[in-house]
Amino acid sequence: MMREPRVTVGHSIAEVEAALRARLRETPEDVAAIHDLGLLAFRDGRVKEAVHLLRQASALQPGNHVLLRSLGQVLRESGDAAGGAAVFEKALEITPSDAAVWNALGVTLQECHQPARAMEAYLRAMALDPAMAEAANNAGILLLAEKDLDGAEGMFELAVGVDPGFADAYSNLGVLWRERLRYRDAIAAFRKAWALRPKSSGIAGALGEALSLVYDAEAEDVLRQAVALEPENAERHFNYSLDLLKHGKYAEGFAEYEWRWKRGAGHNTPRAYEQPFWRGEDVGGKRVLVYHEQGFGDTLQMLRYVPMLMERGARVVLEVQPELKRLVAERFGEETVVVGTGEALPEFDWHVGAMSLPVAFGTTLKTVPAPVALRAMKQRGRVKRVGLAWAGNAHHARDRERSLELGWLRPLFEVEGVEWVSLQVGAPVRQMADVDTVFEVPLLREFAMTADVLETLDLVIAVDSAVAHLAGTQGVPTWLLLPYVADWRWGEPDTVGSTWYPGMKVFRQMEFPVGNDQRERWRPVVEAVARELRGAVGR
Repeated sequence: MMREPRVTVGHSIAEVEAALRARLRETPEDVAAIHDLGLLAFRDGRVKEAVHLLRQASALQPGNHVLLRSLGQVLRESGDAAGGAAVFEKALEITPSDAAVWNALGVTLQECHQPARAMEAYLRAMALDPAMAEAANNAGILLLAEKDLDGAEGMFELAVGVDPGFADAYSNLGVLWRERLRYRDAIAAFRKAWALRPKSSGIAGALGEALSLVYDAEAEDVLRQAVALEPENAERHFNYSLDLLKHGKYAEGFAEYEWRWKRGAGHNTPRAYEQPFWRGEDVGGKRVLVYHEQGFGDTLQMLRYVPMLMERGARVVLEVQPELKRLVAERFGEETVVVGTGEALPEFDWHVGAMSLPVAFGTTLKTVPAPVALRAMKQRGRVKRVGLAWAGNAHHARDRERSLELGWLRPLFEVEGVEWVSLQVGAPVRQMADVDTVFEVPLLREFAMTADVLETLDLVIAVDSAVAHLAGTQGVPTWLLLPYVADWRWGEPDTVGSTWYPGMKVFRQMEFPVGNDQRERWRPVVEAVARELRGAVGR
């Protein structure tokens, strides 16, 4: 986009800059020299100086669209998208046939959250230069962000059709097909992109993640290469950790999982306490703050480490989500201080995020501690009362794969002799109106209330959700319904039980996912559960 300043072979940038400044002393209005000095300053990180010089050059030749093009690009790349857009528009008033500037304007307008105007700019660029694969790729990125998957797919395919060597467009196709759960197509696209750019950590990471989602044995090696290409990239380490964990390599996996703290905004961020983060040091007689950092299920899963921490002589402060506070306080209140999120904290000496406890205790697949019983377990006989949770948190990244619609479970409701109890909360509760089944619908405002209901049940059938964790923690017989692409804690597809919750039975999709027809994918799982339930009720 920007013309690079002329740097003669054998001369350093500093020497070129000195020569340009010497030219300006002789001819103060040498526009080319001012322009090149501006680009050199930008390359050197002197943004304000670069903008000043390029504005100076543009003022001397206001009709020179090349100068405006450089100024617009510097403004955009330095974070002033609105300023860049205004300059690009001025350049297009002078030379409306410049496809590259239309494309640059589109990128800048997209950064200004003006998708309609950005798309118009991309289409103008493509009309002026049908061979501009970059504009088609950018249009695809915009449509993907707007959830127009058909439109995005068409643009990415146009980009690679125009330029078969366009690695980024292949990679974006991979992202789109992964979004459509077309995992084989996504993997093929990422492979093509990586072959074109074998030194790209981002493309290697995307390929490795897609392979890992479908439990391909090659994933670990590809993800390790992605880490090697960019050793300080937290996202590469994080995806590598998930692959290690799902295959039971807990010692290395939990160590890599600590990179989650460095993933940046929108992810886990370490708390800014003056006290040190606990990583397994001696804490005898010290007070340790343990705080939740992810979902309800994660908090429930990690409570098993609290007694182990107390065995080391620590006095524990537990910070949990408000919805969990009463339940957790019932179990730990006499031994620890339990607070809800946002409440005042007592003094403490160390702090640790709940998901860092496994690495602090050196957990391996063989040393996973037993869950803490939040309520006393009871003997259960023939299955009659069955609790059902068919959907998890809708904001979860993979919720459309792990959650079901209640109507898909009709084969279960045909089993005679079952009293159905809803353990569902949120919007999916409304789906009960669409099935001809009577549900007991208890009030579930917090997890202590859910635990009360669980004590009355003979069986819980749940998708991957907090209900499954709570039932497993409480010792209630639990049947877990899992998609093929599942969370790391449930292990590999052929795992029938759970390392974390002994006694839990897993019913899992076993066919490789090839599209987004979720109902058909769940059908064999539901049929298997119905057969098992019919036998359990009869016993």
